[in-house]
Amino acid sequence: MLADLLPNLFAAADAAKWYEIRETSPTILVPFFGYMAGVMVIAIVAHRYLKAADFENEYYVGGRNFGAWVLAMSWVATLASGGSFVGYPSRIFTYGWSMAFWVSGSTVTAIVGLGIVGKRINRLARQTGALTLVDLLRDRFDSRVAGVVYALVIIVVTTVYLIAQFAAGARILESMLGTSYLMGLILFTVSVVAYTTYGGFRAVAWTDTMQGIVMIIGIVLLVPLAVNAVGGLEKAMIGGPRPLAERIDPAAEQKGMEQERHAYLYGPGPQKYKEGLDKDSLPESWLPISLGLSFFMLRSLGAVMMPTSVPRMLAFKDTKALRRALYLLGPYFLLMYGSSLITMNCAHALDLGLGPEEADLAVTELAKRVAPMLAGLLIAAPFAAVMSTVDSALLVISAAVVRDLVQKSFAPNLKVGTTKTLS
Repeated sequence: MLADLLPNLFAAADAAKWYEIRETSPTILVPFFGYMAGVMVIAIVAHRYLKAADFENEYYVGGRNFGAWVLAMSWVATLASGGSFVGYPSRIFTYGWSMAFWVSGSTVTAIVGLGIVGKRINRLARQTGALTLVDLLRDRFDSRVAGVVYALVIIVVTTVYLIAQFAAGARILESMLGTSYLMGLILFTVSVVAYTTYGGFRAVAWTDTMQGIVMIIGIVLLVPLAVNAVGGLEKAMIGGPRPLAERIDPAAEQKGMEQERHAYLYGPGPQKYKEGLDKDSLPESWLPISLGLSFFMLRSLGAVMMPTSVPRMLAFKDTKALRRALYLLGPYFLLMYGSSLITMNCAHALDLGLGPEEADLAVTELAKRVAPMLAGLLIAAPFAAVMSTVDSALLVISAAVVRDLVQKSFAPNLKVGTTKTLS
């Protein structure tokens, strides 16, 4: 029976061509595979450090000797996930300038996070020898239960968070390489798991540094290219053939309401349609002020102790490195999110041919349209953002399982070789 089934499965897969890579343009493929080769080289070099040093100290916190640039770029690359370079731009593409209010808290995330707790956590970790945040909490409360509970929370929450990141990575490869979603998911998974597992925290931090530089170059380069393609911001917003000010609001149309000329230019944004409401119901704002304030607090304060960003607090070498990293991060975040606002508000005027359900492809499709010769580099920016978040999350889950649960809670005499294998 199995012998009869396998040929049918392979025939179905062959018919679907899910494994094909249809993109053959060297301007796309050469920068992409060059970027991936760079990531793998970094992992190989980092692995040499791993073999020559104390395994746990090197694998989980990179020897605690990172300077300002590695701290800043790895921090921003970890926080700038698929939501920053795929999800958030897709919301701008869908709802216009009103998204600025939603993301404003992100521009101060790093300063608030690292500035409030970074120095203290680093000092306490050095004093106690802690390699994870769970180590700190377990020692602080002298409770194995606290360590087990918090490790389980990290595993569950971070795993759920990873689902969206893997989906974003697959979407980017789907658009970049012209392959299927499934093939994009396989390629993304194999590559990011390989270099994270092989190189440990140093590989993650070094690749994050490279990815942080690629991200900011890519997103900033898109700004003049997108503005030039639409003939200037004024044409894109008001005076061009497809001005954002006159964009049809589908929810208002569904309700039978009069179109608001500037719905996509000013907050609170276009109307929101709810199933079951008749067209005579009171209009409901998509982004009320209260929700905007809520998002500001969530993005600025909620990210202070994210499990994926805390390892950076454990790894920098001194206060001077922390201070210099903060000087770098403020302008970086402002450039990153400000650039997305401009490019995606221009994107609608170009008619990329994307339906409402395809907004996640807006960044990659815009790059292909406005800069075909640089598309590979520009598309690498959102891909780097997703990879940098995934590698950090994978390492956090590894530490929570191997060190915080197995080694510290249930098998304190675990040998180094066994720890290395499990990690």
